[in-house]
Amino acid sequence: MRVRFIFIILLCISTSISFLNGEISFKIKKMTDCTDQEIDALAQMRITYFREYPYLYEGKKEYEVHYLAEYQQNAIDAYLVQAFDEKQLVGILTGCAFTSDIEIIRDGTRLFKQNGLLVEQYYYIGEAIIIPGYRDKKILPRLLYILGTKVKQLNKYQSLCFLTVVRNEDDERKPDDYGSTDLLWEKLGCERPGIRASFEWPTIMHDSSVQTIFNEVEFWTYTPGLAGYVQLAKFLVQQGFIASKKTVCDMITDCLLAGFKVWDTVADFVMDHEPRHND
Repeated sequence: MRVRFIFIILLCISTSISFLNGEISFKIKKMTDCTDQEIDALAQMRITYFREYPYLYEGKKEYEVHYLAEYQQNAIDAYLVQAFDEKQLVGILTGCAFTSDIEIIRDGTRLFKQNGLLVEQYYYIGEAIIIPGYRDKKILPRLLYILGTKVKQLNKYQSLCFLTVVRNEDDERKPDDYGSTDLLWEKLGCERPGIRASFEWPTIMHDSSVQTIFNEVEFWTYTPGLAGYVQLAKFLVQQGFIASKKTVCDMITDCLLAGFKVWDTVADFVMDHEPRHND
């Protein structure tokens, strides 16, 4: 089975994004082909925006150089997708095979194996960063779509996985306007396999000091199937992309009768009208 996790966002994507200050363009390339300038920009984005809640990561350039060098050298099927507003980098997304020998997922693969999951079937979604001012512009779905299209062509992976940081609901460091993404992932048919891990990083504490401590993270997975399609259909109705519940029922029936091939047809249509990006 080919990767189809891009279907959770396919119907939500318009054919173009335009802002008053220009059109958003996208570029995808293998991590091994990235220039020093692109790696430096990725490192700076990690340092700048992972300081935000819930990550609270106080990054250092020295570590970022080591981390990204490992990513370039050891990650399998690793890609970087970039979003630009004219020449300004406004968003990035990375991903690699879950079997890659890199620090951030090494413990995860061990835990997946302990829980009877085949790590070879998973593609890991890594950094997803959109800078402030662009986070309500549907850039993340486009980044996911472009990466998903590329990964689907590899014909090697059945599911995706990613992780989120776990914080207490009453954490004093949480901004008043912070909105958790957990509900969104659940609506899109993503599941929690009950796998958590702890990673150590320099963390901004409640008193604004920085201490290197272990932080808890939770793994999520998405595997195509009827349950995922039902969740997608419900989400599309709620968001107004599908007009009625009858349409949802008809869609699910068609999928069952056609062995889900209807969704491949939808994907192929969207791929023919994909946003502008450079291979």
